[in-house]
Amino acid sequence: MRFEAPWDWKLGAVTALVTAVLVVAAAVLLYLGFRDADPAATVVAALFALGLVLVPVLARALAPTGFAIEGNAVKVLRRLRPVSIPLARLRAAGPIRLPLARTIRLGGSGGLSGWYGRCWSRALGEFRLYATRTRDLVQLDTPEGRWVLSPEPASRFLDEVLALAPEATRVPEEGPHARHPIPRRTWLRFAALVALGPAVAAAIVVASLGWAPEGVTVDRWTITIARRWAAPVELPVASVRRVEVLGRGRVGRLSKVAGFADWRGHAWGRFRSPGLGDFRLYAWNRGSWVLLETDEGNVVVTPEDSGRFVADVRDAMAAHR
Repeated sequence: MRFEAPWDWKLGAVTALVTAVLVVAAAVLLYLGFRDADPAATVVAALFALGLVLVPVLARALAPTGFAIEGNAVKVLRRLRPVSIPLARLRAAGPIRLPLARTIRLGGSGGLSGWYGRCWSRALGEFRLYATRTRDLVQLDTPEGRWVLSPEPASRFLDEVLALAPEATRVPEEGPHARHPIPRRTWLRFAALVALGPAVAAAIVVASLGWAPEGVTVDRWTITIARRWAAPVELPVASVRRVEVLGRGRVGRLSKVAGFADWRGHAWGRFRSPGLGDFRLYAWNRGSWVLLETDEGNVVVTPEDSGRFVADVRDAMAAHR
């Protein structure tokens, strides 16, 4: 016997909003990656964009699409990895009113295509949630743990479950629900969840260091900007139209388009300023800024000896005339 899992308006609104934000963010990443014309940056941007797009896809695949009582089990139907709860293990069942805002989510989704995953609340203790609405929920208790589901209709679902599980008792809506202190394993899961955000941010910062510039050289054909781990940036001398040392007054206030800047004054990526418009910046020291006007746009570097660098570039340019 199958029971539906209809969405309430809140779930629909949250899912639509979060999905739109993730898709727009992925599109911006792809645009900036391809615009940068750096193969390594393009690959990284594409991977991050793919990750953003996969979030709503995986959330939908793991969200409950319905509930069923089949044979000797209650099943949470999902597109990926359905969940089975043996009726023989059922000890109690009943309706509940669960304020989801007062639960601690230890993993899963908090409103993207559903509310599901491992949770904890002071009223119910630790439980596994599979819901597509915030009302008319039911609880199923087994020795292995507590489950909270959102079948439609909830009352008929409970009648069918209790008829097939004679050892289970019906719990009234007002309780009593067992109150549990937060177990140690729950604290560990919650701590891991809290640490996930800073860990991801740190990983992004460390990965971005691979694109950090380290120096620049000039030969007759190419201006080469060395980078820490990524492939060097090569600018054909033939594409350079002008080179000059910039005065800071000409640059104006910088704004970041798609780049990175640290506390040491090192910066790389795409930036914008009133004086230069959009340009690529490769700064590895606090020395003078040198502007290279190329056919592909403006590039700014910070060579150790700006005067010598400008002279070398001009000599290379003269050899191509």
